[in-house]
Amino acid sequence: RERKAHSLGDPALFNIAILDHLLATNSPRAEAMVSAVARLEPDARRFLQSYFEAGSQSRKLVARLMLASRRTLAYLVSEVDLDDEKRLQLVSDCLESLHDGARPRTDDVCKQYLSANYAQLPALTKTVLSAAAARRVAELFKTMGISVPDLSLLSDSARPAFVRQGLYDLTFDNLSSALGDGDLSLEVIRENFQKLYRKSFG
Repeated sequence: RERKAHSLGDPALFNIAILDHLLATNSPRAEAMVSAVARLEPDARRFLQSYFEAGSQSRKLVARLMLASRRTLAYLVSEVDLDDEKRLQLVSDCLESLHDGARPRTDDVCKQYLSANYAQLPALTKTVLSAAAARRVAELFKTMGISVPDLSLLSDSARPAFVRQGLYDLTFDNLSSALGDGDLSLEVIRENFQKLYRKSFG
């Protein structure tokens, strides 16, 4: 006999195979379990640890968690035990899953992680992002006060959004990368070169 959908939020029913099936089939019944684990209570944390080690639908789960909890990004950055490659992928999935109006709860650890690892995040270096998705990622970096040391490491789809927001260290190489995107007006280019000149030779 099938249990009611809301009962899937009972920690006793947290199960990797069940959640895999619900996410793989885009079942609306997944919402109850996702909402429960998104509260990040002790049972949920234990289950998520196991799921991210053995589950097959981590990407879909992260996308749903991003909608359900502002704590998702911080949790994946520093509160769950993951190997480096897995953490990079899940944090990248978080960035790709940002939605308009999203206000992820972040801290200094998040800022340090994104600053140190931006060049290894597939969302910024490999994935072909829509203009809207790239804008949302750039807006998050702006909110966190992060600028990237090397624009050339960003993908062609991510770089223009960072250029428009001015989220790059002021170096000749970065200005050259920005010029290559054709997204800076001559006035802005002139202003930035003047700032760089004063910084270098003033």
